[in-house]
Amino acid sequence: MFDKSWFPCGNLLPSSLQPLNTQNNYNYLGPRKTLSMIAEAFVKKGYTVQPFGYAASLEDRTNTSSGKLETHPGFISLTNDVAQIYNTSIRGVSNPSKLVFVAHSHGVVWAHLFSMLYPQVPIEIEFDFDGVCADWQTDNQGDFERLSIGNITDFEAVCRTRAALLGGSSTDMHNITPPNVKYNVELQSSDLVLRDSVDNKRPDGSTTGIYSENFWDLHSGITQPGSDGLDYAVRSAASLTPSKVP
Repeated sequence: MFDKSWFPCGNLLPSSLQPLNTQNNYNYLGPRKTLSMIAEAFVKKGYTVQPFGYAASLEDRTNTSSGKLETHPGFISLTNDVAQIYNTSIRGVSNPSKLVFVAHSHGVVWAHLFSMLYPQVPIEIEFDFDGVCADWQTDNQGDFERLSIGNITDFEAVCRTRAALLGGSSTDMHNITPPNVKYNVELQSSDLVLRDSVDNKRPDGSTTGIYSENFWDLHSGITQPGSDGLDYAVRSAASLTPSKVP
């Protein structure tokens, strides 16, 4: 059996070479147990947790990447789901639910895009696993334009440099953490080909509430059970979360 952690991230193939980029674009953090391991850290602190997984795409994607024909919800579904949670369990609630984002690679760009578009939505913790923006624009801008929302962000500013495979510029979207994200745990790999080597910062240049760490994991391997990066994320989830009073 091949160890998939040694394979490059197929989602980074531009859409011109991989139409709609669906072959590898699916909710792999679910079956990989990345989500459940982090969720369990909150359960041990006394919280009830409901994980949701999404594909790194604007619309829902149907493919067989997980081994069976499935439809994986995308960014639009994410915004709808969060809107429902926000309106029913956060806004105006004395003991509100807390949102935790877990993202990897291109997913980190999507997570930061959400928090920038919806500054009124509080995000308790965001885990950024080796965020990169290379080919994000070529993979996704056409989908936004087809739905007549091509002005939703400055696509040229998402990835400003040719060093995108190594983390891009400090002004790229995935390297800026908006104020509505309380804690940002950034996990960087040491992959020689594809990695995030740029520490995140707040819009004002500060690093308040941001924890950036580098690990000897590969770009895909950093999300795998047993990796140093995922182990650190689980410990961070526990240390940044107070125990719930019975």
